[in-house]
Amino acid sequence: MSFCSRRNLNGAIRLAYVVSGFAVIGIVAILLFFSFWAKSPDLFNNGYSVGAIYYTWYPKNFKQGYLRARIKPAQTPVLGIYDSMDTSVAERHIAWASRYGIDFFSIGWWPWRDEQNRVIKDTFLKAKNIDDIKFSIFYETWSLNFDRKTGSTIFDDKSEEKMIADFVKIADLFFDHPSYLKIDGRPVVYLYLTRTLYGSYKQAFLKLRRELKTRGHDIFLIADEVFWGVVPSEGFGKPVPNPEKVHNNPYLTPEPQYERIKIFDAITSYNMYESGSKGFKGYGSKSSFFHEVGAKYKEYIKVANGMAAFVPGIIPGYNDRGVRSGENHFAIPRRYAPDLPEGSFFAEAFNQLAFPFMDPRLNMVMITSWNEWNEDTSIEPLANAEATSSDVSDDKFFTEGYLYEGYGTKYLEVIRDKVVAVAGRVTDVAGDGVADVAVCGWKKNKKVTCDKTDHAGYYTLSRLHIKTGVAEVGIDGRESRLTVTVDKEKSATGVDFKI
Repeated sequence: MSFCSRRNLNGAIRLAYVVSGFAVIGIVAILLFFSFWAKSPDLFNNGYSVGAIYYTWYPKNFKQGYLRARIKPAQTPVLGIYDSMDTSVAERHIAWASRYGIDFFSIGWWPWRDEQNRVIKDTFLKAKNIDDIKFSIFYETWSLNFDRKTGSTIFDDKSEEKMIADFVKIADLFFDHPSYLKIDGRPVVYLYLTRTLYGSYKQAFLKLRRELKTRGHDIFLIADEVFWGVVPSEGFGKPVPNPEKVHNNPYLTPEPQYERIKIFDAITSYNMYESGSKGFKGYGSKSSFFHEVGAKYKEYIKVANGMAAFVPGIIPGYNDRGVRSGENHFAIPRRYAPDLPEGSFFAEAFNQLAFPFMDPRLNMVMITSWNEWNEDTSIEPLANAEATSSDVSDDKFFTEGYLYEGYGTKYLEVIRDKVVAVAGRVTDVAGDGVADVAVCGWKKNKKVTCDKTDHAGYYTLSRLHIKTGVAEVGIDGRESRLTVTVDKEKSATGVDFKI
């Protein structure tokens, strides 16, 4: 699904030596090589790479409680109270993602939940449109051996053995699948809560990499490392309390842990919400959330110093009061300000956190989440319903007085407007979508990006190469083109073709 592969720095290094013959230029080229890897990551297109965390624990987790069921009248996903083991559900999710500019799902895998893990192979990968999207594994690392007192995942021989066994199984099941997400040929795994790792984890990850290389896989690990308080990287056994508490946990430190960061290929944050940070409460326009998260992202990028790429993580809002009512956590509403529309907080997350901190080696952003309904971070389409702050309590306990809307596809439209310049569909004379048709975009008569239509005939052209202004769009290999104007805030949609 790609047209332009990113710059190959191997070639640049060879050219520098041949043309100059000077060792100093060779040294500069080698430094560039190590800063940007042997090849810049070649994802499945040459635009932004948008991922979303995806869970397969339904309908079970609906029963645990979630905000939308507490709203009055109740709000439900477009697909209703669905079953993750229903292949048609996966097909609808994939179709929405493909149409609106989500490139991959990172799907949850739990070390001790074999039945849930089987949903990926037995259901998700049997979707008839599976090749319209990429997928990766979202590994719940903390579940290996989490110690609640210290907030740490303690690595010992048992943890190491289990993790390596899991990854061997994951590799055998998925890494050779044509839709598995790879960066420069390296299968990607997202590791949840690496910021809690303690004990012999360094040794474990070295062994893991060696084991998978013997099987022909050089894994690319994206680590959930960025947060306000993290477990110190050094030591064995259990962490020792520090005199400086972080949000009442004496076992954490606010400092990024370089010794842990450097064993991964990229770092990210699953969710920067912190119930102990009262400044995050309320509308984003008035709270300190974006300012403080941006500052923390800068800090981690500086400490990583190019050793690990950076993948900004963003959320559409947060409200876990429907599942953890006893905790009384404050909500982050989905509107940036009370007079702004549904989805405006999410749009600002792109503007203030995703684009400013996106690593040019990846151009990747992670969204939490596609369907984490319990914490209300979902962007999955919700059945249309009027905005309301009413809930089943007497005092708006669950909504905290904020408006919640049955938003339809609004969050997918936000994604499309932010990362897609042009979107449309290719159909035949009967009006049916035609798959696998290359549609390209030109700027000043230069072809800059292409995409192939999905199973339903939809395509998207990235904003990375057509940001604003006039462009031409057409089916590759045909002379006729359509002239479109790309707005700064809105994608050019409905740019359709018949063949």
